[in-house]
Amino acid sequence: KVEKIEVVNVVPNENEIKPIEEQKNNENKEDVENSKSLSIASMVLGIVALCLLFEGLISTTCAILAIVFGVKGQKRANKKQAKAGFIMGIIALSLKVLLVIFGILAFTGLLFLAMAIA
Repeated sequence: KVEKIEVVNVVPNENEIKPIEEQKNNENKEDVENSKSLSIASMVLGIVALCLLFEGLISTTCAILAIVFGVKGQKRANKKQAKAGFIMGIIALSLKVLLVIFGILAFTGLLFLAMAIA
């Protein structure tokens, strides 16, 4: 038996290429918008983390998110805002760690002082 083989046109015509190019342009615009949003979110979260440094988990969460969004924003576009948010997140997280260490040392120092007095 001989089967019929159908020839398929592999090369797309111009009408098929244009929508694909428009779709790629739209995707690029969406990526730029998303990266701008990440950069702005990173900067805002870094500012919030620094302002709420003496609050509990709020500043720590904001600082970590600022660092993550800053890294993602730096890879795409609008690098200045993303870098600012990243740096503020690092500073806030570092200060938070120092505050916790200082608090532990102060608390244990007070315990030793109370033991020495008693």
